[in-house]
Amino acid sequence: MPDEAAPTRSSPSRSRQTVLIDFPEELDLLREYWPPDLGGLYWVDKDVFGRPDTKPKRPYVVVALPHENRPDLIVVRRSTSAGTGVLHDEHPEVDLEKGWFCEPRNAPTVLWTVSLVSEIGLVLTEEELAWVMGTFL
Repeated sequence: MPDEAAPTRSSPSRSRQTVLIDFPEELDLLREYWPPDLGGLYWVDKDVFGRPDTKPKRPYVVVALPHENRPDLIVVRRSTSAGTGVLHDEHPEVDLEKGWFCEPRNAPTVLWTVSLVSEIGLVLTEEELAWVMGTFL
């Protein structure tokens, strides 16, 4: 009897799924990629990350822009309750309490649109941005 190779079973690949949101045709401008500013703070809708979240929007800072080897943005979540990470002073002029930059995430550019992201109106100083980038990149 010939020696037959036992069938192999491949393991499923782990891949991140992007949730696409179907917008009406007349809202084309709302679903176009909106290039952010490096170091800019943005209110980001929880649907951008496709994870359950108790808050509809959270503040994030952009620490890396997309390029040919990485199509996503890299952002870092700002929290008032984390207690660890990079401390960030309060900014009452834009309704931000004292907080911490604490959790990096990839943000798909296909979801970085004016319907899911809005400017907070604050850009980190070069020193603040360097500290956050040095901690999370």
